[in-house]
Amino acid sequence: MKPKYYTNAILLVMLLAVSGLSAQPIVAYTDLFTFDTRIAQVQGIITDDCSGNPISSAVIAITGIANSYTANSASDGAYVIDQVPTGNYEFSVTKDGYVLYSHEKFISSEPLQQINAELTRFINQHLPIINLIIADGSANCNEALESITVSGLTLTNASSLNLIAGQQINIQPDSYVESGSQFHAFIDASCYLCSQELPLLSSAELTENSKDLEPIEPELKFKQTGVFFSLFPNPTSGTFALELPNHEESTIIHIEIYNMLGSKILSTELPAQPQLHFSLAGQQQGIYLVRVSNGSEARTIKLIMQ
Repeated sequence: MKPKYYTNAILLVMLLAVSGLSAQPIVAYTDLFTFDTRIAQVQGIITDDCSGNPISSAVIAITGIANSYTANSASDGAYVIDQVPTGNYEFSVTKDGYVLYSHEKFISSEPLQQINAELTRFINQHLPIINLIIADGSANCNEALESITVSGLTLTNASSLNLIAGQQINIQPDSYVESGSQFHAFIDASCYLCSQELPLLSSAELTENSKDLEPIEPELKFKQTGVFFSLFPNPTSGTFALELPNHEESTIIHIEIYNMLGSKILSTELPAQPQLHFSLAGQQQGIYLVRVSNGSEARTIKLIMQ
């Protein structure tokens, strides 16, 4: 048996010589591969991209091929994640009511890394509210970036509802509020909406002695300082005057009139005068909204046509 082993060894040496290869000692894996064991601390602040306010309880995740690291933001929006090895990761932030934040990030060898994130709130552009009944005494808030349309709303048992839209709120005449319940409507061009207290622009609250449901009569008003303009007579049979105190004649006044369906029935620009006269001849009886602006101030008043 020994001659056989010697023959195999001689053949192996001959094959290596013919191929031009030479025998090499076995090399350990640790000599062939280099592992980067550098780690970093990742920290940052999570904020609302509109208000800049910190967001608490957001979930921050740093996800790699083999490992993932998570943390929750504190009340000041701050978070800290320790022991993150150098490499490429997906950095994501999730929070109820906000759009998912997700970006690829490279964690370098620097011992301290700062990664901040601004989250965008998830808000509907247009919000229809149809046949909503709130009867449990709760306080509610609905919001939309542009418009809200309300039909068949009923508020009972001391319930309350705030509606906040960036441009327009349309309330159909089949909506009702019970005595002791409250309905408020706001126009807010910023993106705070339900996240903050706003100056009241419209409200409907019935008298304590009323036992029956009564229709809401919305009145949208822009925040104002002092008396901007007034309408008389109001109610009117069709013709009315718009009074503009303390305006110079060089000021250009923009007037718009809307019906309660939100349709614009008049839009004009006129030089400011003590009184401007208008007519709703040919229009149906009901509630109209007269909006007046002068470039620096705006207000909307409800006008009733009988």
